[in-house]
Amino acid sequence: MPDRLRTACLSRLAQLVDLLNAQGFGLEPPTVSFDLRGQAAGRAWSARHHIQLNPVLLEENPEAFVREVVGHELAHLAAARRHGPLIRPHGPQWQETMRLIGLAPRRCHPFDTTRASAAPRPYRWDCDCPTPHWLTARRHATALRQGYRCLRCRASMRFERLAA
Repeated sequence: MPDRLRTACLSRLAQLVDLLNAQGFGLEPPTVSFDLRGQAAGRAWSARHHIQLNPVLLEENPEAFVREVVGHELAHLAAARRHGPLIRPHGPQWQETMRLIGLAPRRCHPFDTTRASAAPRPYRWDCDCPTPHWLTARRHATALRQGYRCLRCRASMRFERLAA
């Protein structure tokens, strides 16, 4: 991963920490690693005050990633710091924190995760979304047992076919 992207993420993080501290959060800058794999763009670990970022998605979507994902993950740490660790991950406290840093409180990122996904996704499932969802073998097995709702449109998903 290029140093300029790492630097851009850390600069954005410092800017947002300063912004939140001006609002009385009392945050220390978190530690950051660029080793997250799979579909997630980032993950916040409030107990360790640490943020993990996905380097593949960062390289493929640098501007949007630095602007939104870094803020999204820091908002998790800031909301947990201010309101306690038992808040809902994307609940009202997190949403309020997202608005304080000037971001829409969106739960999911819009990035294409084809290259970032470690596991093959040969199982096609459809819902009301315009594009199909491709699931891993593990998620496919769980969906067959328990059913599966789309995280975007909330419709029940239907198994269509195995990839050719």
